[in-house]
Amino acid sequence: MRRAHFLTGLILLAPLPAHAQTDKKAPPPPQTCDELVIALDAIERTPETTVEDTADGCRLTNFYIGTDTYTRYRIAGLELRAPTLLEDFVAERPPAELDLAITGFANAPDTGSPNSNYLIEIQSEPMDMHFHYRWDQQSHTVEVSDFSVTAPGDGAIRLAGRLSSMNFDPKSLDSFDDIPGAFDQLTVEFSNALFVSALLAPALIGNLPYDEDPRPIIADYQQSAVAFIEGLPAETMSDDSKAALASFITTFPRATGDYAFELRADPPFEFASIDLDEIDGLLPLLQRLQLAVSHTPADEP
Repeated sequence: MRRAHFLTGLILLAPLPAHAQTDKKAPPPPQTCDELVIALDAIERTPETTVEDTADGCRLTNFYIGTDTYTRYRIAGLELRAPTLLEDFVAERPPAELDLAITGFANAPDTGSPNSNYLIEIQSEPMDMHFHYRWDQQSHTVEVSDFSVTAPGDGAIRLAGRLSSMNFDPKSLDSFDDIPGAFDQLTVEFSNALFVSALLAPALIGNLPYDEDPRPIIADYQQSAVAFIEGLPAETMSDDSKAALASFITTFPRATGDYAFELRADPPFEFASIDLDEIDGLLPLLQRLQLAVSHTPADEP
């Protein structure tokens, strides 16, 4: 199973319209979903691909998306609802409201070998995704009602929250580090933490020295993290929340059960102040938040 690749896929599916930067003359603005697909170089059709205009967006089935032959994903179905989608694409701005539903998202690189391609695809468990937000251009706030990834039968991760000071001027979005704004509140829910741990572990453990056994290093981080959490003041986190968070940390990457995290920042937490180049950078963030954590143990077999 190659579910860790979904992180790269989310980047490819980010709904910030942008035109390809080439020396060629710009094509005419798309007037239909079919023309929009042509304008998006990342989308690769198959003989089974269908593209349909809907009342407030586009519907696609059976296609690939990616930046190159190895960073490629197969999608069984996609429905994008945004009433001003085509106009926003031409203006290079995100829609004021967007609802994106994806089914059957799976890793599908083109290795050059049909046999290898088939083996990889049948080992890649398909997932479903949903993303819905509203952007108030006057107040520069974004309400994310749902951003979820679900592996049917295995688990899910869901985020929701409120962002402020969001300026989506394309000139200010040259890199992730330049993204303006802050978050006011955030909800994160894990259904089957073991599934979520499998998604997060490669990214986190991949930052550790490649020529050392990671287990002693992880144990040291866990011990330090629990000690740090226990020392947080009650106004930051209750004792029950500390116990739930400590449970997740000490059992990672084999955490089980369901977890819910409620984060609030007052004043709002600026993205530019977040530095996660090292795992050590995660803990000081907690001092600037009000955090509630709950844990529902997994059912015994």
